Amino acid sequence: MFLPVLLVLTSLLPAQSIGLLCLQEANSLHPAAGNNDAAGWLMERLSMALFFGEAPRVAGLFAANPVLSARKITSSRVWSLPLDPSGSLAPTATCPGCPLRPHSLSEVSIELSGIPVTVFNTQLSRSSDSPAAAKAQLDFVMARVNSTSGALILTGDLGFTPLDNGYDSLQAAGLQVRTLS
Repeated sequence: MFLPVLLVLTSLLPAQSIGLLCLQEANSLHPAAGNNDAAGWLMERLSMALFFGEAPRVAGLFAANPVLSARKITSSRVWSLPLDPSGSLAPTATCPGCPLRPHSLSEVSIELSGIPVTVFNTQLSRSSDSPAAAKAQLDFVMARVNSTSGALILTGDLGFTPLDNGYDSLQAAGLQVRTLS
């Protein structure tokens, strides 16, 4: 099912119209495209630069939040996100009965029209599942955002809804919040 969705998506959008594409919860196994992962498949199909963003493994599991860019990626880094205010990096359950998994923050630098831009892409714990983990992770992301000078883009599944107070942290940092609701 996944490959047909990607085929339709990439056929509807001409490669030159996509400047930045950020994925969450990617893994290194793509069942429908041989041994390529979804991010790698998109990179090849759209001729984009790719930072896979795989965080260090925790308990044999990993998180990956790939960033694909039509522009050259000039630097990249991945951060493992804490699971609680103490800074623990243990994996988290994302729902009752779901497997445990770590979360991460991808950070890449690109240049758009001569302007350096930092792109952050993340997948956070849901605030409804683990309020302490969600707060610790959002605090970590906001510390990175606040320590970044210049233009930036923050994308991802932030784990909260427009009704949660998580958006207050983003707006307090001066970010313009746009959601896909």
